[in-house]
Amino acid sequence: MIALRRALQERPLLAVLLLAALVRVIAAIFSRGFLAIDDHHVLVDAAERLVSGLGLEVEHKRSILYPGVVALIMGATRTLDDPSPATQLLVVRLVQAAYSLFTVLLVYRILERTATPRTALLGGLLVATFFALPITAVHQFEEAVCQAPLLASCWWLLRARDDPHGSTFALLAGTALGVALIVRFPLISFVVPFALLALWQEPDKRRGALFLGGLALVLTLQGLSNHLINHEWWYSFRIYYGPLVHWPPRIITDPGAYPQGAVWTYAAALLGLFVPPFSLLFLTAAARGGKELPLLGVPTLVFLVAHSAIANRQERFLLPVLPVIILLAAHGFGPVAAWLAARSWSRVYGWLWSYYWAVNTVLLAGTLFVYGKKDRVAPLVYVQARHDATGVVVAQYTYTFPVPAYYLGRPRPPVFVFSDRTRLAQDAQAVHAASPAPNYLILYSDSADADAALLAGALGTRLERNATITPSLGDELAHLVNPRRNHATSAVVLSIVPLNAAPR
Repeated sequence: MIALRRALQERPLLAVLLLAALVRVIAAIFSRGFLAIDDHHVLVDAAERLVSGLGLEVEHKRSILYPGVVALIMGATRTLDDPSPATQLLVVRLVQAAYSLFTVLLVYRILERTATPRTALLGGLLVATFFALPITAVHQFEEAVCQAPLLASCWWLLRARDDPHGSTFALLAGTALGVALIVRFPLISFVVPFALLALWQEPDKRRGALFLGGLALVLTLQGLSNHLINHEWWYSFRIYYGPLVHWPPRIITDPGAYPQGAVWTYAAALLGLFVPPFSLLFLTAAARGGKELPLLGVPTLVFLVAHSAIANRQERFLLPVLPVIILLAAHGFGPVAAWLAARSWSRVYGWLWSYYWAVNTVLLAGTLFVYGKKDRVAPLVYVQARHDATGVVVAQYTYTFPVPAYYLGRPRPPVFVFSDRTRLAQDAQAVHAASPAPNYLILYSDSADADAALLAGALGTRLERNATITPSLGDELAHLVNPRRNHATSAVVLSIVPLNAAPR
């Protein structure tokens, strides 16, 4: 602890970056699996299609940029070795851990320029260690990937104002803002007010034009990629922003197939994330920081209000602005501390900080080792590691889910999903018709022995138990918090053995 304090005093930025790197590398190594459907089935599946030469589907509505970069990383691992899918994603997570350090660096630099070195150190430490950021940074969330270009746009705008190369920085700022938008299209509610404020505060018309030029360049390239992939210019923009032209906008009243949270979902999430009751102090400081730095404060407020109005409210949608909110809070803690000191509440202020660091440290240590959706991923990793799968039956008798078949590797054995016991005879027919016959069965059941006997009879085979995969602690806790949407169950991996074969 003494060495850390000395490093923070002597080389504050380097110490903050090393601390951020440490926790993110730990998360990259130990936090396997995925945390949400989009984390895997949107990004990883798209990247695998690219690296396998299949190309993106015509209905792919997101930008090719993020899956394209992940595909390049996957392709690079294949040129050096022939890694398992799990190893490929470990490399991807490590690269994303390194990339996420730019978010920490940019928060530090922006605060260093707009406030004091002490404030920059506080903001850097908060972003480096806030428990929700390292784990989401290494998983495949577009909401986390857009953080760095969003902050880079702000940083370059600030530099453009008094730098001899201001025109170049203005162009870079517009380009970075465009990249953030196409990585995460719902970021429009932040990007528009940010761009308008940037132009309003920019006294140099040439720099303003270059800023818009950089933004327009990225959007044009996105339109071109839509033309090539979707055969329609601006396809992504139409899909994402088309509902906004209806009145009332459909997205305000219809969440589609997604969760519909309450209007106060994001306010409650922020109060909970930043460790109550410290979160009250934190959000007060963020509001004060937003007044002092309106270039980030106003867009953040618009973003939160707009997302609260949309019917589909999920807590992970806050990720794009979490580093910004932390930056604003760091900016505002000085005035808040002074206000409390004037009322002889400095001891309460110090106690709240000690409480925050203690609780956040515990939460950080816990999240770094979360194996997300272990019951879905680990059985496939187990089967792939045996290198002899001719087909896999997945019997989903506790809950249904899309199978993350990527983890079975290439060449991919066929996957047969059974989800209804009353249709067992019809499901078994598809297995009987397969050639070669599948030789693994993954069973999700509350009565595993009874269902295994039922499946063995329907398939006309013998089932031999290989492994039982129990849920991770993270999945258990997620199930405890929201059992309707988060499942934690055991998976049994069995070998399918013909009746006339000798026992293994």
